Amino acid sequence: MIGQIGEQRQRRFQGVGEIAERLARALNALKGSGWWVAGLDAGPGTTDLYQTEIPTPVAVLVGAEGTGLGANLRKQCDLLLALPMHGQVASLNVSVAAVAIGIARREP
Repeated sequence: MIGQIGEQRQRRFQGVGEIAERLARALNALKGSGWWVAGLDAGPGTTDLYQTEIPTPVAVLVGAEGTGLGANLRKQCDLLLALPMHGQVASLNVSVAAVAIGIARREP
């Protein structure tokens, strides 16, 4: 039984690794086709989403609520954007952050 649980965990971990490899290949393909890759994250080295001219075409990676983008994904980004937070809120869930990106892109 313990061996089966260990095997299942190992298969899940390998599956995550395969997804990460596929994502890296997809991002490289986008870049090779002239796309920019922007990451939305609250970590260091970011610029304010509303103060940045975002190039097009662009693919936007949105980090997980609380933890943001992983280090490997941050390295793949051409620019890192931060959504300014006011008040008590420290982070937004992905769907709300994605809406904010859409609004920022539409405003002149």
